[in-house]
Amino acid sequence: MVGSGEKMEARPFQDVAGCAPRHRRLYGIQYLRAFAASSVVAVHASHRLFVFGLGVELFFVLSGFLMVAITDERSRSAPFLKDRILRIVPVYWIVTLAMLAVQLTGPLWHGTLTVGYVASSLLFIPSVYPGDGRTMPLVAQGWTLNYEMLFYGMFALTLLLPRRLQLPCLTVSVFALVAAGFIFHPVQPALYTWTRAFSLEFLAGAWIGHIWQRNGRLWPLLLAAMSVGFLFAVLPAPSQAPARVAGACIVTAMLLGVLILERRGEGIGRFRLPLILGDASYSIYLWQGFALMAAHSLATHVAFVAKLQGAIFSIMAIAGGVAAYYLVERPLLRALRRARRYRRGVPIPAGI
Repeated sequence: MVGSGEKMEARPFQDVAGCAPRHRRLYGIQYLRAFAASSVVAVHASHRLFVFGLGVELFFVLSGFLMVAITDERSRSAPFLKDRILRIVPVYWIVTLAMLAVQLTGPLWHGTLTVGYVASSLLFIPSVYPGDGRTMPLVAQGWTLNYEMLFYGMFALTLLLPRRLQLPCLTVSVFALVAAGFIFHPVQPALYTWTRAFSLEFLAGAWIGHIWQRNGRLWPLLLAAMSVGFLFAVLPAPSQAPARVAGACIVTAMLLGVLILERRGEGIGRFRLPLILGDASYSIYLWQGFALMAAHSLATHVAFVAKLQGAIFSIMAIAGGVAAYYLVERPLLRALRRARRYRRGVPIPAGI
């Protein structure tokens, strides 16, 4: 996977972070990505929300962490955005157009899609699915990328500032957006989406990246995240807000725990299967809908599949995502690198 920004492409992530031996990859970050993608698939396959259904929150925190951890005072907005666009957009457009083809030719087509809605999906602009009422793109799980692109844009703007001002300005901007959502309760799809509290998860990851880059202490943050998470997990409330806060604290604690382990000795070792799943996490996340549709069709004809549908659907979706990574995503990224004469960069979770 490509790095972020021309200024740091030739340097390993660990050298940028300044907290681990040179030329050693942080495998723990890839394992967290594997966990995040697999847990999202498991939730969608089983139609149940359980403790492993924290994948989206984990992706957001990881993304915020890495955006700060791989950049420095030499990083520039334009290379950062170009890198992110080339990493995210081509594969997402392929999946979106494939989903469009399925819907146009499938038995569920009722002529509800509009050109404007499809364009909004391709351009990461939140909009309402025609005839449904829900705010989501054509590839349903792509709603998270609408937040990713917003945060990439905000972070790129901060790269125009001196390094010492970047994270404080980002913090003020994110809190201002979220506060506007609480105060004004916008109903327009884009404004409603961009003013929700998910951006706070990116921000939490960004501050962890800031502390990690400066070799700061992580144990106090871990204890704080665990304490707040436990408090909100046992707090009775009529809304889902405490559960979301607890989930955000859990995934923040997971990231902090992995980073603490990475600082010790040789860090976390290399394990082939979770590393493959981490590398393929973006494809697993994007392509899961096709595998799940195929699995549902199979379940209607094979009895034992229907009985074990959660596990079988998950395996099919993950296997399909890995196949898509090797057949589509990786060759495409290599072609883009050759076209732009990229040097190999650091891995960044794209979505998720």
